[in-house]
Amino acid sequence: MNDSPKGLNDIAWEQLFLKYDILNQIDANGRFEISAPRIKKFRELRLIVKFDHSINLQKIFSDNRLAILPNYKRKLCHLSF
Repeated sequence: MNDSPKGLNDIAWEQLFLKYDILNQIDANGRFEISAPRIKKFRELRLIVKFDHSINLQKIFSDNRLAILPNYKRKLCHLSF
């Protein structure tokens, strides 16, 4: 178990997942799309979506085996893997 304190990105993603019911949306639809302006309400986009390696994933992503990818509509897509 990781006992390190939560970072600002972890907190922001947890808030986003709660507000937009992301996990249930993924279960129902196989994915969830969110726009950059919605993410920016919680944290600067360039900081919150930067994942260079899987070790950099926020806990909510790794715990739920999720990835985040940009799509052609300038939105971000959360996918289960």
